[in-house]
Amino acid sequence: MSVKNQLLAFGSNGQGQLGIGTNLDVNVPTECLFFSNQTKESILNNDESPPVVISGGGNHSAFITHDGELWVSGSNGDGQCGPLYSNVITTTTQEQLSSSTIYRKVISNDSTNKIEIKWKYVSCGWTFTVAITQEHGLVYTFGKGLHGELGCGNSIISSNNQILQIENLQGIKKVDCGLRHCVGLTYDGICFGWGNNKYGQLGPSQKDSEHYHAKELEQKKLDISGSSDKIRSAKKNECYFKPIKILVGFKEKIEDIACGQHHTLILTCMGQVYSFGLNKYGQLGYASPLKIQNHMIPKQVTNIPSKVVKISCGWNTSMVLCEDNKVLIWGRNDHGQLGKVNPEINDQNKSEENENGYIHQPVPLYYLPQYVLFPKFLKIQSCICGSEHSLAISTSNECFSWGWNEHGNCGTGNNIDQWTPVKINTLYKNIIVKKIATGCGSSWIWINNLN
Repeated sequence: MSVKNQLLAFGSNGQGQLGIGTNLDVNVPTECLFFSNQTKESILNNDESPPVVISGGGNHSAFITHDGELWVSGSNGDGQCGPLYSNVITTTTQEQLSSSTIYRKVISNDSTNKIEIKWKYVSCGWTFTVAITQEHGLVYTFGKGLHGELGCGNSIISSNNQILQIENLQGIKKVDCGLRHCVGLTYDGICFGWGNNKYGQLGPSQKDSEHYHAKELEQKKLDISGSSDKIRSAKKNECYFKPIKILVGFKEKIEDIACGQHHTLILTCMGQVYSFGLNKYGQLGYASPLKIQNHMIPKQVTNIPSKVVKISCGWNTSMVLCEDNKVLIWGRNDHGQLGKVNPEINDQNKSEENENGYIHQPVPLYYLPQYVLFPKFLKIQSCICGSEHSLAISTSNECFSWGWNEHGNCGTGNNIDQWTPVKINTLYKNIIVKKIATGCGSSWIWINNLN
């Protein structure tokens, strides 16, 4: 039996971020394309080596191959896809592409310009990308960051078609990006953060010379493309323009991190989950947003009955996978993001809270963890949140989706919100789903096709 490996994508695609050769949305899994046929074969032929990581941003995406190459697709108007190999005959030519609808390899040489960097992790933010090297765990950024997202100082808000190394930061094993904040995790379980901290999504930290308040930002008179609205937006927020050690005083060793739009989760080595940042939609998992709007001190999410092995954040949701292969989720639920239908509420009790943590206003939400209701006896081995939807893989290697589906990002063949998990039946028969990834209204799956 022959095995063909494929990277498939579906959902929002206005800037070509799905990498399928068009800028049209698709609501069924569609094969991704690559700049070189020869490279495509080298990526897909090894059935034991799916991409190390796949990440979707606002209008771009990136993945790292098993041999450490970084590939990107989508909008590059702010340099978030970096310097790319171009369409001309020779693949050694560098060109600034405003966007790409197929995946291209990032030109990534070290400071000597002689040795090609090998990558081990990547995460995409709204208009920027953060990647980690295999050697020494160095951190590079590219794109645009008005709030310190690039981590290279207050004078660096654009990478200008380069990849920029963040100074004095190494030993990083993983990084995750929210809308405008980033958290990096070292092998020793220490966290560093940079970017926007308006809602406390970077937690408590040590003071740093590159930590500016609004008044100081105004004095710096940053050149932000002449947009007064963007300048005002940057002035409003408390930002870190260089990485700073965060979670100062936190005594547990941190095993994993996940960033939502304006909140953050951490997973300890004991399988406990802590949250901090914005709680407008109950995404912190322990308190009603009617009582706590945001909180910068990490607090444990206690309504989780077993050890957690994986964490994930959507824009305004949080999700965990437990060691018993069950999934819990909490936060906003106006499009089925939590995989369950909201209870009926009459006008008299719209503002009341029920014992399960449900509130109907400002939008329907659950501020306490809820089990995702999969078909009976189904066990989950992996799950991940997109902006307002989620994907999961069962232990039998089937793929399920639920949530917001305006762009077809649930892969069901329609654009109707999915209020409960549904098996993606639009996939080919005789396939094994090996990996899942999400972005802003977009999804990717890596499959072994046994046909």
